[in-house]
Amino acid sequence: ATLISRLNIFDWVNQGRNYISEDSDICPFCQAHTINKEFIDKIEKLFDDQYYIDANNVESFCNDYKTQTAYVLSKIEEIIQTERDDNISKIDLEKLSDIKNLLISRFSSIKQNMDIKRRELSRSIDIEDTSAIFLELNKIIRTANDVIEKHNRQVMNVEVERKNLNKDFWHFIQEDNKIYLAQHLNKVE
Repeated sequence: ATLISRLNIFDWVNQGRNYISEDSDICPFCQAHTINKEFIDKIEKLFDDQYYIDANNVESFCNDYKTQTAYVLSKIEEIIQTERDDNISKIDLEKLSDIKNLLISRFSSIKQNMDIKRRELSRSIDIEDTSAIFLELNKIIRTANDVIEKHNRQVMNVEVERKNLNKDFWHFIQEDNKIYLAQHLNKVE
C-alpha cells in the first residue's frame, strides 16, 4: 500500500485486479508466481468502501456537470432563436453567439478532463474557470434588459412622453430655424 501510494499507481493496480484469477498464482503485475490469498486480501483492502464512494461521487459530479452544461447551452440557444425571430430584438445576438461558442469549447475541454478523472481516479485534474464568460453573458443580458425596461417605462408613461416629444419637437424646430426667426424679428422691428 505504501509503495502504491508513493508511486501513485492506484488506477493501474485497480485495473490489474480484474486480471487476478483465483485458479492461478501468476501476478498480473509482475508475471511471477506470487499470488496467494494474503496478497489478494491486501489488494482488496486498498480498495475499500471509501474508494467506491469516491468513485461514485466523481461519476455523479461528472453526470451532473454534463446535465447542467447541456441545460445552460440549451437556454442560451433558446434565447438566440427567440430573439432572431423578434424583429425588434434588444439583445446583441452576435456577442451572445460568441459566448455560446466559447462555452461549448470550454465545456468540451472540461468534460474531457472529467472523463480522464473517471478512468484514473487518483489523477488530479484542473477544471477551467468559466466565471468570466458567465459575467460577460450576464452583462449582455443585463444590457438588453435595461433597454427593455427603458422602453417599458416610456410605454407606461405615454402621456408624459408625448408631452416631452412635443416639447422636444418644437425646441428642435426653433433651434433649426433660429436664423430665419432672427431675420424675421429684425424685419418686424
